[in-house]
Amino acid sequence: MTDLDAVRGHAAAVGAFVTWNSVGVLIDDGPQAIVTLLLDGETVVAASRFCLPAAQSVQALQAYGHGMTGQGELRCWESHTITSEQTQNLIDLTRAWKEASGQRKALNDEQWQMFFDRVERDDREMGRGPGISAATRHQVLLDAHGRCMFDGCGADLTQDPVTGVRGNFATLAHNVASSEGGTRGMLYLSHALADDPDNILLLCETHHRLVDKVAKADYPAAALSAMRRRFCEEATELLDALALAPTPAYCVAWPVHRQRIALPSSQQVARALMPIGARLKGSVRTVNDNEAVLRGLDGERLWAAMCTTVDQTAGDILQQAHGAGYRAALFAMGLMPALIALGAKLGNKCEMTPMLRYRENGLWYWPAHEPRGEFYSIDGLSSLSEQEGEICLQLGFTAVPESMRSTAKSLGKSVVSVIADTEYLGNGALGHPDDGASFRQRMQELLHRLRDAHGVHTVHVLPCASNAACVFFGQAFDSHHPDLVIYDFASEGNGMAPRLRVTNVNNECEVKTAEAGCR
Repeated sequence: MTDLDAVRGHAAAVGAFVTWNSVGVLIDDGPQAIVTLLLDGETVVAASRFCLPAAQSVQALQAYGHGMTGQGELRCWESHTITSEQTQNLIDLTRAWKEASGQRKALNDEQWQMFFDRVERDDREMGRGPGISAATRHQVLLDAHGRCMFDGCGADLTQDPVTGVRGNFATLAHNVASSEGGTRGMLYLSHALADDPDNILLLCETHHRLVDKVAKADYPAAALSAMRRRFCEEATELLDALALAPTPAYCVAWPVHRQRIALPSSQQVARALMPIGARLKGSVRTVNDNEAVLRGLDGERLWAAMCTTVDQTAGDILQQAHGAGYRAALFAMGLMPALIALGAKLGNKCEMTPMLRYRENGLWYWPAHEPRGEFYSIDGLSSLSEQEGEICLQLGFTAVPESMRSTAKSLGKSVVSVIADTEYLGNGALGHPDDGASFRQRMQELLHRLRDAHGVHTVHVLPCASNAACVFFGQAFDSHHPDLVIYDFASEGNGMAPRLRVTNVNNECEVKTAEAGCR
């Protein structure tokens, strides 16, 4: 549009079809294109381009922002050129707007006038923008907590690494260069953001040289802005944990089908502990580190060794957790029968909270930010008699595979099913530790009922569940409960085979191989 009245007409016409709560202007490198966006939050609902004198350009923005309060925002989509096709695609424009979120500045009418004047003159300002003020330096230092913000560095910049002398050994780097002619320079934004703390990284000398000299093409402003944002979020998350109760954590990494299990990183541990109101005390303690031996075993030899391993591991954890009042976090990974047996040995009288290794991202992580409540259903109880003897229990949280169903059918016993609701079925079905505690209590009640109301003395457990769900289920096992014969997927064929048996002997939990327990 080349006429102000046309812009005003367009604003009125669009208003009959969509609503928006802010106006933004997106420019690309050069700039080669200037697009006005009507936004509902961060979503583009309409777009236009106009070519008007500077004063009328401000009036055009006012026409789109009629009745609104606040400032419009200018963003630069660095290292891109907005094509004609993209200006006609709201999805593409929304993506570009979000990608440019690190290179932005809210402008008032006077500043918009200055911007459009610059566009009209089609020139770049010479030299650098305003210097970094003392207040901005102070704010950046606070945001960085005196650490290098470069991904994976975090070096302490308040102390010389060679001499140990205390001081400020940090350097400051602009995301958007303070000079419009710089590598990461941008029309108008370079000077506008030159003294903005959010546009400045605290870096060690090595990484400042890397992003500004050695590999500056690999670190555009968008990448540096995202780096700064990640650092601040992660640092805040870790420091917030200081208000939480210091809690010991134990790691049990038993091989799964001879594959090694990665130990949790400090950041994974911190995030996993937050939902239980805890932070790590000391470092994660690896318990019974004999995975090399276990990887060399298979078949009956493996499960015979697992009986001893489970017993020894549970004993070590309880002994070490004594000083912490038996309150600890457990990062346990292994074959499902071994995890259920470990939970049974640890019991439900102490506060041992299993942590989830979330398969979707391969990290120790709880995917649900809040407890879901009862995310599963229990079926089959109404059809049980008063003297069942043995029953089959299907525990399907990750999936309900055909091998589980066929094995349950082949056993020829009554079946009770504990199955996650369809919307939650998957590795993260038990997605919050509070749900795990509730699930453990419900399974404890279920095992009591099976013994007292239905005369069950043996439960054949067919699990397909996450590591955390298996440990929580095992912790439900208690005195006077039926024995648990725990199955795993067979290495050959499509069924499941019994591996371990958990039983009570003189009020003490014992773990045996399934075959030994049956003799």
